[in-house]
Amino acid sequence: MAAWTIRAPRDEDFPRIAEILRAQSREAGIEPTGTEASLRSAWSGPRFDITRHARVAEVEGEIAAAGRMHFEGTFTDASSYVLSEHRGQGIGTALLRYFLDTARAEPGINEFYTWASAAIPPAIALLEAFPGSSHERTFHRMLNASPAGTPEPAWPKGIALRALEGDELIGAMLEAHNASFIDHWNFHPITDEEIRHWLEQPTSDPSLWFIATASHAVAGFCVCTVLEGDGFLRGDLGPIGTTRPFRRIGLGRALLRHGVRELAARGAKEVTLGVDNQNPNQALRLYESEGFVHTHQGHVYRIQL
Repeated sequence: MAAWTIRAPRDEDFPRIAEILRAQSREAGIEPTGTEASLRSAWSGPRFDITRHARVAEVEGEIAAAGRMHFEGTFTDASSYVLSEHRGQGIGTALLRYFLDTARAEPGINEFYTWASAAIPPAIALLEAFPGSSHERTFHRMLNASPAGTPEPAWPKGIALRALEGDELIGAMLEAHNASFIDHWNFHPITDEEIRHWLEQPTSDPSLWFIATASHAVAGFCVCTVLEGDGFLRGDLGPIGTTRPFRRIGLGRALLRHGVRELAARGAKEVTLGVDNQNPNQALRLYESEGFVHTHQGHVYRIQL
């Protein structure tokens, strides 16, 4: 068995880490779209310290695994991936233990989550057997393979989309996001700083951030992203949500259709989104009725701190 070590990533590691995360996508059955630039941006942020919150595993001088932590409110989630040829040596367990110990030492953190793709059974087996771990939630990845055929949205009476920029866009997005997801599992309000960082991502396009309003009230929102793969464009839709006073009037369906059509107009040949299996607002049923099919499952686990 080859010797391995775990350490913090260095700047020169990013091309190799991007390769490893693309391998993770392929094993999960998802055509990868991540780039080194998007990785660098994702592995940064207001609460992220790469010297403590990310790790790589090195086997005989080559990086064979990588993982990171993400913080939101009073919880953190951590994920990592080990190349298939290097499994069975305890690397995945060591990375998970490192992130768990780091979370325990982090001020203000009282919940720890991790996840694995259902398409990677060794990762699921590790989390199922890990001490103190319990399955918390299942999320679905869904695909619309014919976005150009999406019908035009029928907007509820009094609803309009507003084109916003700068601080006005950030403020409206903050209000829309937090008011839309307040009823969802594990809700924690996001901050102005987090939205600004989100906008700085190389894939973010504020012209694809749609805010629905009724008079001066924020009614809902939809964020769309165009991702470039090997010779194709994929649209990703979400987050998407409606605030409490504007539910069950058709606004969610209208926002969904608008986002899918806008992504198709930008050249996306397929559109994906993610949804909680237990979404309280029947989002799963909505997406199915609009031509989205299930392609992938991810399982979220909670581990006691």
